[in-house]
Amino acid sequence: MKSSFNIHLAEARRRILSVLTFYILAVVLSYPLAQPLLTRMKSDLLPETQLVILEPQEAVVAYVNVSMLIALTLTFPLIVYHFWAFTAPGLLQEEKKRIA
Repeated sequence: MKSSFNIHLAEARRRILSVLTFYILAVVLSYPLAQPLLTRMKSDLLPETQLVILEPQEAVVAYVNVSMLIALTLTFPLIVYHFWAFTAPGLLQEEKKRIA
C-alpha cells in the first residue's frame, strides 16, 4: 500500500521526536555521571596534570558536553532502530538481505 508524502512526513516527525525526547532525558540523567567520568579520564590519561578553568562557565560546559556524549552513546541503538524501522518498508527484499 502506497502512502502519501504527508503520512511519511508525519511518521518521520514522530520518530525524530521520540528519539530527541529520549536523548534529552538521557542528557539530564547522565549529568551526575559527568564529573566522576571526567575525574576518571583525567586520572587515567593525564595523571600528573591539573585541569585549569579559565572562565566561570567552562566547568559546566565541560560537564554538559560529557553528559551529551554519554547520552548519545545510550541513544545510538534507538537511533539505529528508528532509522531502520522508517526505511525498511521502502526497501525490496534483496536490498534488505544485503543490508542485514
